Parts: sequence; structure tokens; C-alpha cells
Amino acid sequence: MGIRNLGSLEVFVALADTQSFTEAAKRMGMTTSAASQALKALEKELAVALISRKSRPVMLTGAGRNLLDGARALLRDARELETAVTISSPILPLLRLGLAESVSCTVGADIVGALFPCTKQLSVRTAMALQLSEQFKNGDFDLLISPVSFPDMDGVMEEAVVAESFFLVTPASNTRSVSTPADLLQLARDLPYFSYTTAASDKLISERILRSAGISPQRSVLVESSTTMMGLVAQGLGWALLLPSNIWMGRDFCADLRFTQLPFVSAQRRQYAAIRSQGFSRAAKQAVEALKNGLRKRVIAQLANIHPMLAEGLTIL
Repeated sequence: MGIRNLGSLEVFVALADTQSFTEAAKRMGMTTSAASQALKALEKELAVALISRKSRPVMLTGAGRNLLDGARALLRDARELETAVTISSPILPLLRLGLAESVSCTVGADIVGALFPCTKQLSVRTAMALQLSEQFKNGDFDLLISPVSFPDMDGVMEEAVVAESFFLVTPASNTRSVSTPADLLQLARDLPYFSYTTAASDKLISERILRSAGISPQRSVLVESSTTMMGLVAQGLGWALLLPSNIWMGRDFCADLRFTQLPFVSAQRRQYAAIRSQGFSRAAKQAVEALKNGLRKRVIAQLANIHPMLAEGLTIL
């Protein structure tokens, strides 16, 4: 007997990706019990066991591994067929949006609000960029806005929408000028370096900046959020390399901070809007326009009040 329910196939793929019934159910917007029942129904249809229920995290059986790539392809083809049928309609039946945390925390509400008229059903997921990029490759999103680009991925249409420069953030009490790698090395000896706990894209770029300057901080502190990081630096406890959008998130602490644009640092982080089908180009255009308007009206304007240099460090492309 063949597969009659693509929904159960979606549950299977979600389970393979997350290795957890709980996480798969969250992704699908259903209860854990419903996800379990959907998988059992699929196994009954195929007359094979697709997962090992004795292992934690959930592992695929040989039959499950054989099914996985074909399942992804079948679901992708089904979405593309649906898009081809609905491409002429101004209203999409479903739009699955992925937003990197750096986007969601600044202009996420602007983007989601602008997309309401574009679709009957909107699904929004926020996570770190690297996690989202893998899910985008697996076909879990129709539109992704993140710092990850997909230049070698067939069928992906994308555009760079924002570029940001890095700034040295130090306590206002630290009046020593930093303009050379040697100055930054001395700062690293005097104070701990603050960075992120997760493999965020800006963390990876800032680490490359330090390596290219020959700096390996002996003392470092890892935190979850930009706001926490800014607050700790404001207390005189360390220093950081941050983007204007990061600084905007912790703007309440700016009076106690000093910002320096390092002349030997040219690295930037870009944000990209990517779609996998032309059918989502109208929605992507709406999202990008909302992102840019939100940045101009709120983020860039407030950065300019803190210091014009910070506003100039966030460029709308």
C-alpha cells in the first residue's frame, strides 16, 4: 500500500531532523501524541518500522534512512506543485518564514505584520542562523531572512538586504585609545573579552577579526544576549566586538559605554532574503520592504541619537 497522507510524511521528516517527538510536534504545530500517531499510521501503511523506539534520541532504522531522502524530495515537489498552481493568486495558502534572531529582535514584528495580507496561514520560526540554514536546505522554509547566503544551491533566489560593520565596545571609564592591533592586544590583556555562547554568525566573524589581528584573548566570558553583554561591559567588566543592531538591543546601557570603529577592521555581516520558488517573490518583496522601513524609522534613527557613527555602520542595500 502506498503513502496516502503527506502530513504523516512531514511528521517523519521533522522527527528525523529533530530526533525528538516533542520537538517534531512543535515544528508541526501539533501535540506529541498526534505526532506519534501520525508516524504509527505511516509505518502501518508501509508495513515497516521507521524508527527505533528503544533509543534516545530517536534514531532511524535502515528503512527510515532509505525513506528520508525520497520523503524530502516528495514533500518538496508537492510544495512546488502547490506554488505553481497558486502563483497567480495574490494570497498564498501558506507561508513558512524563518527569521534569524538578529532579525527577529530588531524588525521581526515589522516583517510579520507586512506579510499578514500575503497569506492565509503564516508560520514563523526564529533560531540561530546556522540552524535555520540547514532547515532551509531541507525545504522547511519558503522565505528565510538570515546572515547565511546560498550561492551554490540550485533554485534559490536571494538578495543581500543589510550590511553592518563591527565596533569595539568598551566601558566609558576606559579612556585608553584603541586604533591598532597592538592597542587591542593590550586591552585583551587588561580586560576579559565578551562573546556569545552559541555559534552566531557575528561571533564567528568577530573571532576571525581577532585571529587576523593576532589576538587570542586569555580571558573570555560567554553570554546569551546582546543586552546582557552590553550591561556587563557598561559595568567595566570587559569589552566586546558588536554590530550596530546588537548595540541597539542594549541601548539602555549606552551612556556608560564607549564605541570605537577600528581602522584595521573591514569585516561586515550581511543579512540575506532567500526564497526557493518564484511563487514567493511577492512575499519576499513585502518582507524586505518592511525590514528596511523598520530599520530606517526605528533602529537607524535611534542609533544616530546614540552616535552618528553607529547609524553609518548599518547600511541598507
